[in-house]
Amino acid sequence: MRICLLRAAPGQEDDPRYSDIELFTDRHTFEQRFISRDTIKQDLNFAAAESFDLYFNFLHWTWYGSDNKEVAILAAKYIEYLAIPVIGLPSRVLEKYGLDEDGRLVIGDLNTAQGEDVTAGDEYSCTIIELDNTPIPLCPVFAHTEIPLKSTSSPVFLNAIQKLTEDAFYANDLHGTFWCTFLVCLNKDSKPTLTGITPMPKTIFPFAGDGKNSAAEACAVRQSFPGSYRSLIHSLIASYFLKRNRNIEVSRQVGQEFDTVASKYDTVTAGIYHEGLKATFSSVPCSGY
Repeated sequence: MRICLLRAAPGQEDDPRYSDIELFTDRHTFEQRFISRDTIKQDLNFAAAESFDLYFNFLHWTWYGSDNKEVAILAAKYIEYLAIPVIGLPSRVLEKYGLDEDGRLVIGDLNTAQGEDVTAGDEYSCTIIELDNTPIPLCPVFAHTEIPLKSTSSPVFLNAIQKLTEDAFYANDLHGTFWCTFLVCLNKDSKPTLTGITPMPKTIFPFAGDGKNSAAEACAVRQSFPGSYRSLIHSLIASYFLKRNRNIEVSRQVGQEFDTVASKYDTVTAGIYHEGLKATFSSVPCSGY
């Protein structure tokens, strides 16, 4: 498939690094199209006219914070108006919450509770991958390291974090965000407490140029998503087409393609740590046709 990556035009971002998802698959052709905040509709019209098979909307990686909220919403809404196949943040999520200066959702109750209820100590990160409307929590990771929690040493705590993030995904209606990172700390009663939600962070894949990323999201994928980055890319694409069902024939082909390589993941990823991945992953359909 021909896949278009929608990014903010150069010079409009504080951090020019971006996730290079094309490093991990040769099954698709990726091309970048740059969108200027001054000519959003015109630039998106040109990109849509090229009729890519799929678009990734990464504009929120640059257009976040209160000053950029309206721009991000405008772009997301216009993409939805164009009705192009896209993986990206829905406009309803941006309208309901918005993104703060750290790219996190602005949720009133969550932000109010942080200062009073949370104790000083370790912060944990739990990344959820949404496949076929099902949020699948990966293995929790110490937020500022590459060290995952192991089910053998703290199974109850690990399960509690995963359950908390899964519940928060549903409670905040984050369907359609494809992946989210939830930050968790302990409260005064030593129970996991949610302190932040980052939707579709760019740190989930290695950065272009160096191919490295020590962020918690990337660590979680490497450690606990079967097949690592390659599998994640194919899973997101397959899930999108199967869920939207925009073209049954394309969906069938994508599903068959996924199934042909799925049986090889165990061999390819032998020795990679897969503990802590929710069992629901095995129940997510592949081809379905």
